[in-house]
Amino acid sequence: MVRQLTETDFKEMMNLLTIDPIVNCYIISDLQNIGFGESYVTFHGLFKEDKLYSILMVYDTYGMVFSVDNVFDEAFIEIIDNAPIKTLSGQDRTIRTLHNHYSNYPINPMTLACLDKTNDCISHSHVRKINTNAELEQLYYLLKDIEEFNVKTQTKEEFIREKINLNLNGSIYAIYVENQIVASASVISETKTHAVINGVATHINHRKKGYANDLVDQIIYDYICKKNMGLILYYDNPNAQKIYKRKGFIDVNIWSSIKLYDKYSSNI
Repeated sequence: MVRQLTETDFKEMMNLLTIDPIVNCYIISDLQNIGFGESYVTFHGLFKEDKLYSILMVYDTYGMVFSVDNVFDEAFIEIIDNAPIKTLSGQDRTIRTLHNHYSNYPINPMTLACLDKTNDCISHSHVRKINTNAELEQLYYLLKDIEEFNVKTQTKEEFIREKINLNLNGSIYAIYVENQIVASASVISETKTHAVINGVATHINHRKKGYANDLVDQIIYDYICKKNMGLILYYDNPNAQKIYKRKGFIDVNIWSSIKLYDKYSSNI
């Protein structure tokens, strides 16, 4: 049986999700910080013999799934098809099971890595946090020009609204050159124990200057050294891998996404 989950399911949801709190950081964060009171976030559960086995979270245009044993039925597929989901994500083994239903759409696997402790606490004065609409507008145009980011599927207004929501449980860092953002990284989906590094980007004309390294340094300083939290990230770029390995990040899983943009081709 599949049904929408409510506050009465919170404890059972947390028991399931904390089986793997790193894989489920996104869902745990939204469950803890947003809960069940907002229309743009819904949680759906698959029950087997009255026990919760799988969770699908729909957050705006994102879908995220977790399943202990890859158990899905047609009710989950119906929810996904009728939701405005552009990206469907989860651990690789689960997403590849779902990909049987979405074989016409591309799948993107990434390495999931984690860092819980460090002896290298380095702060950089030229890295600063941003949060105003004007700053987010600058960030939008930076990311829109970088092919590997999905900003091209969003309007400026959609991007700013999304970043404001994400910033409620995270931070956005930037490096400026001549009053223009040339590099940025975000921390999103904070839980009580972990947060996710997301969107590390440098303008093409300012690469190979150590900006990505400095951004990650500052995030490590703020979250691990000061807040005593762990950090999670996802990568598929060999150059990014070199930075993260130097910092001590350890690969722990494979995270995959199915891009459903073709459903919204008019927005591309």
